[in-house]
Amino acid sequence: MSEQKPEAKKQPGKERQILVMAVLFVGLVILVLLVNTFNNRLANDRRLSREMLLVEKRLDDQLGTKAALIAAIDKAGSDRAVEAWARGPGKMKQPGDMQVVLVAPEDAVPVTTPMPTPIVVEKSNREKWLDLFFGP
Repeated sequence: MSEQKPEAKKQPGKERQILVMAVLFVGLVILVLLVNTFNNRLANDRRLSREMLLVEKRLDDQLGTKAALIAAIDKAGSDRAVEAWARGPGKMKQPGDMQVVLVAPEDAVPVTTPMPTPIVVEKSNREKWLDLFFGP
């Protein structure tokens, strides 16, 4: 005798329900990935905005420094500034000028300033701890 297996009844709604659940699951996974990507883009945008503000501030500072340096170069290149340097630190003279060099007398003794010795006050351990916690 051949044994026959009873056929399972196919439920047409069950297969459809499984298909709908699989599609919903895949859709949910895609939605989570999109939300995560969007969140990463927002975080990156915030970081780049902060960096842009810092770079703009540094650029403004550098432009101010550039303007100050250009003004200093213009001032240093003027005839008046060149002559002031030449007669002062440059120790130069024009024709007809009398150069005067001050020389110290031969018997002059250089004055030295004595260094004061520091006064060390020894504190007890208790005073050191009180100073540590409550200030001197």
